[in-house]
Amino acid sequence: MKRFKIIPLALFAWVLLSAQANAQTYQEILEKTLEKTEAMGVYEVSTEYKMMRGLDNPKVYEHYTGKLVQNGSKIYQQLGAMEFVQSDSFYVKLNHDDKEILIGTLKDTNSPQLSDFDLEAILEHFENGKLIKNGKYFKIELKGKADNPLQMAKLDLYVDKESYLLRKQSMIFSRVTDFSIYEEGPATQDLDAARLEISYSDYNSNVDSNLFAQERYFQHLGDDIVLGEEFSDFELIPLN
Repeated sequence: MKRFKIIPLALFAWVLLSAQANAQTYQEILEKTLEKTEAMGVYEVSTEYKMMRGLDNPKVYEHYTGKLVQNGSKIYQQLGAMEFVQSDSFYVKLNHDDKEILIGTLKDTNSPQLSDFDLEAILEHFENGKLIKNGKYFKIELKGKADNPLQMAKLDLYVDKESYLLRKQSMIFSRVTDFSIYEEGPATQDLDAARLEISYSDYNSNVDSNLFAQERYFQHLGDDIVLGEEFSDFELIPLN
C-alpha cells in the first residue's frame, strides 16, 4: 500500500519539543520553547504519529510510534520500522522492513541535516499567530504563508500549562493528498488536505549513548565498510 510521506516531514519537528515560560503571548512561549530545548541538551521523548485528513476528521490513515533522542548536536529518531541517526560526522538511515542501511557523511549527503532546522527559521514561514487557553494546554495557532516551502497551511502547537512541555503538534498541509490509495481495490480519486499529528510523552534524560556510536552501524576497514553485528544481514546502500 502506498503511504503518505510522513517520515521526512517529521525530521524538522524535533526543534519544537518543549517550552517553559510564565508567558502570555505566543511569541514568548515559542522563544522559551527554543531556550528549553537547548537547555535540555540530552533527552529522550516517546513519539506517536497519526496521519489523518481535513481539519478534524478523526479517521487515522497511518499510525507510527517511536522515539526522539537528542545529545547535543546529535539526533536519533526511531519511527516505526525506520531509524535515522545524525552524528557530528556521519548519517545513517535504517529500514528494518526492507533490511536496508544507508550510510553517508554529512558533507556528502543531500539528506536533511536536523541541526539546521531551528525555530526562528521555521517561524519565518508562518504568520497571524494566536494563543488560546485550551483545557490543560496553551494552544498556539499559526497560519502558513502562501509561499512557505514547508507546504503547511496551518500549524497548531499544544503546550502543557503546568510543565510547559510541548505535547502535540498538528500540521495541515496545503498540498492535497489522494486518499483513495488507502482503499482496497479500484477507487475514484478522493482529494483532501492531509493532517499530521505528532504527540510527545515520557520526557527523560536517560539516553543510550550507543545510539550514536558509529561502531553500532558500521566501521571502515581500509576501503571497505563493514556493518555492525546488529545489522550484518542488511543491504548496504552507500550515498557516495
